[in-house]
Amino acid sequence: MKIASFEIIDTFRITGRGGVLVGNIIDGVFNIGNFIEIFNKRIKILGLEMVDRISLGISNVALVVPFDDYDEIKNLEIKNKTFDIFEQSVS
Repeated sequence: MKIASFEIIDTFRITGRGGVLVGNIIDGVFNIGNFIEIFNKRIKILGLEMVDRISLGISNVALVVPFDDYDEIKNLEIKNKTFDIFEQSVS
């Protein structure tokens, strides 16, 4: 079941931690352990962080995801697109 929507505005890697999807929560509420679905692939959310962009005067949310999953999606056109977040990995 869909519980939230998340717009991705940037991505990067943190060595020893995972891939990071930076963006905005469009609607809903979600937690670590939920899954973001990107082009029919559900990816487990390992961590949630706040990202302050002081020079721009804004804050965003960062989702930490496993390296293997990040490496699969990093070259896809995911920036400035909105994706759904689900409670579990299978429908």
